[in-house]
Amino acid sequence: MCDTETMPNFTEGLKILPFLDVSLVPKTAVTTSAGDLHFHMYGEYTEFRVRTILTKEPETIQWIESMRPGEHLWDIGANIGIYTCLAGLRGVQVSAFEPSPTNFWLLNQNVHLNSLQT
Repeated sequence: MCDTETMPNFTEGLKILPFLDVSLVPKTAVTTSAGDLHFHMYGEYTEFRVRTILTKEPETIQWIESMRPGEHLWDIGANIGIYTCLAGLRGVQVSAFEPSPTNFWLLNQNVHLNSLQT
């Protein structure tokens, strides 16, 4: 549960998400062994996470790249969908869970941007 007294900007920010015109948000592509992944760039943290997708957790990337199409990945704490989108691009079935409403919204936007099923 979010305490609106200690985190008023968080809860106020959530109110504008449905009205955000995502076509105006910058996008970037990352080339992977399975092809290009596209992500919305919503700020410094998102930019950092996208920029370091292949280097921040190389063991995780290697594991996902070893998965075969049709296998299933449970992405618990999916954040903005870095690993969800990488696995989905490879034909892996993904069940992604993200408790943060803002990150969940970004996750869905990135899944849509990459033309992956929801």
